[in-house]
Order: sequence, then structure tokens, then C-alpha cells
Amino acid sequence: MTVSENFTVGMRIKTLSSDGLLFYASDEDDTNAFSIALSKGKVKVINTAGSDNKGRARRNTIETDGEFNDGLWHHISVKKQGLE
Repeated sequence: MTVSENFTVGMRIKTLSSDGLLFYASDEDDTNAFSIALSKGKVKVINTAGSDNKGRARRNTIETDGEFNDGLWHHISVKKQGLE
């Protein structure tokens, strides 16, 4: 798998922690990267796809409304299509 391909990541989590990395993938030079993490109990997905004409990383971020750090089992599934 490369981060420029389409893929789906699925996992089950059970935690009381507020923050932590759940999944990370990147190409060899970290130009393109994809991560799933807990941030203040919410699931945050970050997709980095190269850089703009000023050299800044092009990054898309989404975050859940609800929190997942309640000690119960949760299923997370994220489908990534394309670089953006």
C-alpha cells in the first residue's frame, strides 16, 4: 500500500486516553502522509498531499464530534480516495 492509493483502514479501539496515534502511513520522503489519531478524545484524520506553490504542506483534516475515550469498544473505519 502507498498513501497515494485508495484504501480503507478499519480498527476497533477501547481506551481511556485522550490523545494518541492510532495509524500512520507515508511515502519514503513524507511528502504524502495519512494519519488517524485521538486528540482530546476525538478521532482526527489528517491527509497530507504534497505542498503548495509556497512550499507549505497541503493538509486536509477532519475530526469527529463525539469522543471515543470512554472505555467502551468503538469501531472506526476511514476510506481514503486520492491524495486530497
